[in-house]
Parts: sequence; structure tokens; C-alpha cells
Amino acid sequence: MKLLILGNPRCVQCDATVRKAEKLGIPHEYRDVTADPAAMTMAKETGFRQAPVCIVVKDGAPVDRWAGFNPARIEAAARRIAQAQCEACGGSGVTDQSATGPDLCPCVGRDDARG
Repeated sequence: MKLLILGNPRCVQCDATVRKAEKLGIPHEYRDVTADPAAMTMAKETGFRQAPVCIVVKDGAPVDRWAGFNPARIEAAARRIAQAQCEACGGSGVTDQSATGPDLCPCVGRDDARG
């Protein structure tokens, strides 16, 4: 699972999105729509008219997407990706099912991708 950032080199919001992803330690890939025709096509197909176009990708398929610099969405993506990669719960968010209910994994609800 990773964050795909489709942007362009003169875009302040694109730069801010990449910096935020790096700060949170999110696995991400940046693709320049001005130099990569496939990236441009992908961005246009989303219907968004603002850069960057951000797509959370799992197993090659989009699971979430938005446009523009959106710190709350980036942080939510960081939590989602961290949970999906969690070895303790296997991405379920639950480590044990006890008589009192499920025990939530520490990866659920934490403030950043690293816990």
C-alpha cells in the first residue's frame, strides 16, 4: 500500500504534499504529469482539476483519492497504510478477541504512521 502523488514541478501544493508524506514516513511515489504521459492520463481520469492528485493504492487498485494539499487526508492515509502494514494485527486493527470484546491494536488511532 502506498500514496501515489501526481503533480508537477512548479506546484507549491505538490511540494507540500511530498514533504508531509516524507515527514510521516508514508511509502509514496511522486510522478510528474508534465514529463509522464501515463501520469497525466491517470490524473485526468480522476476528474480532479487541481494538483496534486493523490491516490492511495493497495494491490494496484485505488482505495482513496483527493486533490490538493490536504494534511488531514494525508494523515488519514498514513494511519491506513500503517495499519495495513502492521505485523501485530495483520491489518485488521484487532489483536485479540476476548470475552469483553476486541482488543484494538496500537496501530489504530495513532497520530502518525510510525506510532
